[in-house]
Amino acid sequence: MKKRLLITASVLALGVGVAGCTEEAEKELEKLERSTTNNPALNRKVATIALGTSVETVKKKLGKPDNYQVSRTAGLGKTEYLYYGQWQMSFTNGKLDSKNKY
Repeated sequence: MKKRLLITASVLALGVGVAGCTEEAEKELEKLERSTTNNPALNRKVATIALGTSVETVKKKLGKPDNYQVSRTAGLGKTEYLYYGQWQMSFTNGKLDSKNKY
């Protein structure tokens, strides 16, 4: 009986700890689903964005990206990556230089 109570208490404690993480986990799951699900509406929007478009203009057209990364390379300058669903938008020195769908 003591073992059963101990196990039950441990499971409840674990459940309480996990419950606080569920909202964050749900957000990450939504990102994952967007990144692996074909989205025809997003594909059409991306198709209208020309190379050379600024980061700000892309954000205005597509909204807040699912993910964002920045790198700096000597001789190349700043490279930014915006991720929308299956799309990676790459910018060098603030201008769109590639659109890749994964």
